[in-house]
Amino acid sequence: PRHAHGTVMALKTRCTQMSISSVSQAGLIFGNATPGTCPLVLIPPERFSCSLFLRVPQDAHCVMQVWGRDIDPFAPGLHMLPPWYRVAYLVTKQNNTYNAPVVGCPTADNVKVKIDLSLSFSIDNPRSFVYNLGAMRFDELLQAATEEATRGLVRSTPVEKVYELRGSKADQMLETLKEKFREFGVHFASATITNVELPEQIANSLQQATLYESKTKEQEKSHEFHMTQLRNQAGQEHRKLDINNDMQMKEMTAKKNRSELERKTKITEAERMKSLDLQKAREEEEVMRINAGADVKNSVSKVKRDLILRHEKAQSEVSGKKVAVEQEVKSMRLRSDADFQKCTDREMGRRAEAEAESKAAQTFMEKRAHELSIARLEAIKELAEKADIMVTGDNGDQFLNTMFGAAVTTSLQANESIRMM
Repeated sequence: PRHAHGTVMALKTRCTQMSISSVSQAGLIFGNATPGTCPLVLIPPERFSCSLFLRVPQDAHCVMQVWGRDIDPFAPGLHMLPPWYRVAYLVTKQNNTYNAPVVGCPTADNVKVKIDLSLSFSIDNPRSFVYNLGAMRFDELLQAATEEATRGLVRSTPVEKVYELRGSKADQMLETLKEKFREFGVHFASATITNVELPEQIANSLQQATLYESKTKEQEKSHEFHMTQLRNQAGQEHRKLDINNDMQMKEMTAKKNRSELERKTKITEAERMKSLDLQKAREEEEVMRINAGADVKNSVSKVKRDLILRHEKAQSEVSGKKVAVEQEVKSMRLRSDADFQKCTDREMGRRAEAEAESKAAQTFMEKRAHELSIARLEAIKELAEKADIMVTGDNGDQFLNTMFGAAVTTSLQANESIRMM
């Protein structure tokens, strides 16, 4: 059978039990089943009464009996046994595939769909399976269980989501089947929905919607890819900028560290040079201080020597000048005394003449006084012209009093005192 769109529907699997003519046919029958059939149990014939050997196949579970009573199976191979030992049933050891197509399954929005379900199972307990269930009964129960579970699964799915069931694993259905057939020695390994078929009109609509959605998703993915490229490109540019900034920051930090190191080195060198210069200046100062001390001492000694020499020279000059002055003073005193005596003698003569004349006439006194004044002035003039004459002592005072009178002498002494001050 085919679906409406030409896809081949899976054949419904029929679980069978059949009789065989010999146990040696079990492997061929279990391994080469015709499509749509799944032989699960084979029934070999009873042994002949004269049979001495029993073959136990290795590709099937054997249910063995003695006089109709079950016994534990023998190991695979040829055994020498009496004819009442027999293999009653042969149950397959293979993993079997069961296809269960379900037609007219309504969805949540009541759209009839066709579902192909594939089950994988194996028989673990052959005695329980043969005696409690059997292949025919198992086929009937499995068909009903799978159809019910499939319809329940599709009924809970909206039509736009029904295609999503394709290729999915019906885990809930699998658990239900495991629980239902566990007591019969059947183990289900998987349950998969292999195909989903919708009515043609709805399928076309969904196909268009799916195509539009696919194109939309494709555009979205293309846009997302383009945006991703832009983001990656922007991220790369940003990372490049970050790397460049990081490199520049590292270079600036390195330059700063180098500058700081150079600055510290220069400061250290400057401090070292400063210490050296300070030490050198101190040494030079010490040398200069020592030299200055020596120069000062030498200068002081020289000054002292010069002062002593000058003092001695001055004393010598003063002594020489003092002797010369004393000699000159003595000479002047002698001359002054001689002149004073001469003037005194002259004055005495004139006084004698004056006294004589005063006796002659009183009127002649004024004339004589005038002449005496003139004579005094002339004497003073003579004394003035002789600059080297010094008039000192009591004799000088007496001479001045005689020449000029007491009033004039007192006035001259006052003026001399003021000049000296």
